[in-house]
Amino acid sequence: MAARWPTVELPRRRWQEFRRRTVRDTSLALLSHVAAVGDCGRTVGLSYAHICEVVRALHPGAETSPACLRWYASKVRDGDPAFVAELPQARPRPPVDRLRT
Repeated sequence: MAARWPTVELPRRRWQEFRRRTVRDTSLALLSHVAAVGDCGRTVGLSYAHICEVVRALHPGAETSPACLRWYASKVRDGDPAFVAELPQARPRPPVDRLRT
């Protein structure tokens, strides 16, 4: 069974400090934010759903989705020079409400 990471959210009063000129840069800033440290010492970031909420509030009209954020994260992990960021080791995940077979 996978470890459960703490659910953390960025307080609304801090959203503006992550605002950048473009949606991509704002997303990368939020993806690289370390929101907590888990019991085992692993860094924990914000959930993709929460990042989408913040990006849409800071950039009205943005159509950022969790799939888009996963794509950005994969580009960072692959070492793409256009996507430079240091990602946390884990992200909170939504609970699984059905059994996997």
